[in-house]
Amino acid sequence: MNTIFVHRDGRTESATSIDRSWLGPPPAGKPLYLWVDLAAPSIPESLVLTDSFAFHPLAVEAARAERQLPAIDAFDGYLFAVVAGADADISVFVGPHYIVSVHRAESKAIADQIDSVRHGGRQFSEGPFAMFHRLVDATVDGLAQVVQAQRSGADGLEKRTNRHLELFVRLLEPIMLLVMAGAVLPVVAGFLLPVFMMSQAVG
Repeated sequence: MNTIFVHRDGRTESATSIDRSWLGPPPAGKPLYLWVDLAAPSIPESLVLTDSFAFHPLAVEAARAERQLPAIDAFDGYLFAVVAGADADISVFVGPHYIVSVHRAESKAIADQIDSVRHGGRQFSEGPFAMFHRLVDATVDGLAQVVQAQRSGADGLEKRTNRHLELFVRLLEPIMLLVMAGAVLPVVAGFLLPVFMMSQAVG
C-alpha cells in the first residue's frame, strides 16, 4: 500500500498519486517536500521506485529483498539506507526534497509518524532529512527496547535456573549421604567383626 504526503505552501496534505511536477526541484522560495511510503508493496506499486524516481537498480533490489542488512550508500543526488528494526527493517531513499520509505512488514516507527502527520503533525515541514532522522531514531530505539527486554528475560531465566539447581543439590545431599553410608557400613563391619570375635574368644 502506498501512502503519499506532500508539503507545500506551509501545509502537509495526503495525496493519492504522485504529480510529476513534484519530482523536480521546487521553485526558489517555494519549498515542496514529498514523502512516499511503500508498505509491503506489490510489483506494480514498486514501480514508483524505478519509473517515478529512477533509483539505482541495485538500491531498488536491496529495498525489495526479503532479507536485508543494515547499509547506507550515496548515489547521485540521494542517499539510500537500510535500517534494522524490531518489527520491520526499513529501506529509505532520501533526497533534497523527497523521502521514500519501503518496508515489507508493519513498522511502528513509520506508522507513528504517518499517523502524526495525518492528524496535523508538522514534523514533515522540516524536510526529508529531518523525517529521515526521526524514522531512523524511532526504529533503532524500538530495536534497543527489544534487545533490553531479551537481556532482562535471559537474566531472569538464569536466576530461575540457578534457584532450581540449588534446590536440586539440597534435595540430593541427603540421598547421597544415605548412599555413602550404605557403602561404608559393610567396610566398617568387615574391620570390626574380627576384633569383636577375638574379644569374644579371649573372654
